[in-house]
Amino acid sequence: MLMRFYFKNYLILGILSISLLLFLFACQKEDNQIVEQEQGIHIPSPKSNINYSAFLEKFGNKSSSKIEQSPKTFSLGNYNFGKMSNLASKGNEQSIIQYIDTTNIVAFEFDNVQTYTFNVVPTSVTENTFYNIIFYQNENGLQNKLLKYISDNGFFDDDNMRFSGTIYEILEDGTVITKYTQSNQTSNTFSKGVTVEECAFSTTTVNVNCTGDNHEVGDIRCLCGTPGHNCTPAYSYEVTDLVCETIVVGGGDPDDGSSTGNTGTTTDTNPDQNDDGTFNLPTDPVRGERATWTSFFDGLSIDNQTFLNSNTALRSQIQDFLLLNYFSSEAEAFAKSAIDAMMSGDKVNFDEAFIETSTPDDSYVYQGPTQLISNPLVLDNGDQISVSFGTTDSDNINANQLVSVDLVNAIKFAIESANSNLSSSEKIISIYIMATTNGKHSSTSNHSNGTALDISRINGDKMALSGITNQIKELQKAFDGFIFIRENFGPYFKHKFNNANNTWNYSYPVGGHKDHIHVSVRR
Repeated sequence: MLMRFYFKNYLILGILSISLLLFLFACQKEDNQIVEQEQGIHIPSPKSNINYSAFLEKFGNKSSSKIEQSPKTFSLGNYNFGKMSNLASKGNEQSIIQYIDTTNIVAFEFDNVQTYTFNVVPTSVTENTFYNIIFYQNENGLQNKLLKYISDNGFFDDDNMRFSGTIYEILEDGTVITKYTQSNQTSNTFSKGVTVEECAFSTTTVNVNCTGDNHEVGDIRCLCGTPGHNCTPAYSYEVTDLVCETIVVGGGDPDDGSSTGNTGTTTDTNPDQNDDGTFNLPTDPVRGERATWTSFFDGLSIDNQTFLNSNTALRSQIQDFLLLNYFSSEAEAFAKSAIDAMMSGDKVNFDEAFIETSTPDDSYVYQGPTQLISNPLVLDNGDQISVSFGTTDSDNINANQLVSVDLVNAIKFAIESANSNLSSSEKIISIYIMATTNGKHSSTSNHSNGTALDISRINGDKMALSGITNQIKELQKAFDGFIFIRENFGPYFKHKFNNANNTWNYSYPVGGHKDHIHVSVRR
């Protein structure tokens, strides 16, 4: 069967406006009427970027974080949309889906055509490969397709480059259903009665006439854009990055009058379907962040690279950490700090995203009362804070140890003060203490006295991966206000108070502490 792959006039001008968002408004003529489309006005692009809330609203699912899927594709019910911290347990251990990124959703909405494309973060990363999931509406409701893109070299290096390569429709476990080809060909020959799916990429030049006298591009008679002529000159642009699903539902060419084909009908029962039995499923590849070990490794110093090359087990551990956190900027920053720390002999726990950092002080010895940090920790205003404790790798000892009463009071004071400056959705409800007297510390560290602790998570989020949040800022600022504060080192700042002369050092020269808040107290 000869399958024709073509695009229909204005419908396709709308659907395929992939790379440009054109919002062109007509100039007004003397009668203040908008110039009609046949005079050269191009309709706005149907492509837009929407947030996840807008996506849910379109399907009446505002309260749920999951979308039910057709069982004939794959079950998405085991996966949460959003960041890693919101992941649900996966029921299929063979799944290639780590999570579905909701930060960049590409929507196409034109008449009866609606598609929504998400970037999929995979469980394993391969050079020049990324994954998308497309949701689209048809008579059977909300459907989806999982696509695997393998790009030609250079695509990840240039945000403006059109996609060039191969696309596969796959199952959740990575099994290939269909291979889509990149081609400029307009026809193929298939055996009768065979259902074929194919995809082609097209770069098409669209010419838009001027809004004055409908002149074409290059027409020297056009005066638009010159003084005294309030109209828009003619212009042209390229339509690129097309992914088009083609479904052939029979054997013959519906236009050839043959009685042997099963694709042609006399009634247009599907307004989105082309006359040859195909329909278009527009999308724009959402590549997400470039996630490659090569790019990370090349950015390291020669000393760092040499160190990793001589420690292959450690290199694999860092690769796994970056993969698990999808090579986020925070994950890469932590990995680089971890490499430097390990080269200096410090301990790093990648599961906890925590570096045991040396914090030497003077020879002060604390001899006051001690207590355990309760869970929950009850603040003076009655609020209860959940407290969890980690175990340090250097000594395999849990952080739930006796500490000074002043240190406990410092935590309570700081959290209550911080929460008074945080919105209801940001309030601190839990902390994770990674070190008190446990861990590897210098001989003069306040940890050894039981007057210091390290907080590595707030509300379950690891500081090494969350970036500097409002909770971190407000908590560190609140610790500065505690009457017996000594050290306040963290991602936001590094302050130290000199109790002898009542002065602050607001740029204390201590390393690390990008992954936790270290505080100590002293009377």
